[in-house]
Amino acid sequence: HDEDSLTEIRGALFDPTVDDFDTMMAAHAAFHLAVAKATANPLFELVGRPIYQVSYREEVIEDLPPGYWAQIDADHRLLTDCLVRRDAEGATRAAALHLDYVAEITRA
Repeated sequence: HDEDSLTEIRGALFDPTVDDFDTMMAAHAAFHLAVAKATANPLFELVGRPIYQVSYREEVIEDLPPGYWAQIDADHRLLTDCLVRRDAEGATRAAALHLDYVAEITRA
């Protein structure tokens, strides 16, 4: 990544204590797309884009546990910190924990 990528990633962070649902959803998608773009791997960016263009507002609102958005925010900030430090191992762990959390929450 470069400084422009980090600026874009940081710009996609949200504050779950003040931002509304629409802002958090938009920021969530923007964060993941910015991280994908920062890899400089066009295939990774292409594959990730459809996931965050899907509108799933109804399903998301109904089933989220308390603290969900605070955890997502914390995960995104941890990953961002790892990227800033160029800590690839830490970023890999942070991403895995984030995906595990989302998988656990969305498991049917």
